[in-house]
Amino acid sequence: MTLRLPDSLELGGQSLRLRPWSPIDIEELTWIWQDDELQRRFGVEPPVTREAITAYVEGLTDRWRDGLQISLAVVADGTLVGGCDLDHLDTDCPDLGYWIAAPARQQGFATRAARALLDWATSNLELGVVHIEVEPDNAVSIAVAERLGFTRVVGVDRTDGARRLAVYGLRVSR
Repeated sequence: MTLRLPDSLELGGQSLRLRPWSPIDIEELTWIWQDDELQRRFGVEPPVTREAITAYVEGLTDRWRDGLQISLAVVADGTLVGGCDLDHLDTDCPDLGYWIAAPARQQGFATRAARALLDWATSNLELGVVHIEVEPDNAVSIAVAERLGFTRVVGVDRTDGARRLAVYGLRVSR
């Protein structure tokens, strides 16, 4: 199943805006992803280079065009603070993901961004269940999932090779 996604999507307002990634984000993303915590949580091997980030942004654009993923930059008061995406849109259980740059953490940006994308997706896509995969020791990310109404899917864990991931689920409908 391939979805026809909008060519572009902007959500939120002036204080918090979600917009598609673009080449103008590459320098800032390269700096943000030098963070050891982001690298560890997402299984990214250092060094994170400008070339790797450029390929990442181009890949996101391709996945969007192919109807597989919506990935948005999270911008607070004009500053890039994170990312939020809905991935695996070609499956029965797409994954909601979010990350926040170190200087902007613990300010509610992940919850607000994820809520905006989830609300849009619920109104505009045929979704049944959405998952969030999170490391069991990532209390901050688990708290975001729970604030969004997700609950732990007991007995369902995943691994990406190096990391064990707990699965949280939310049944959504129009």
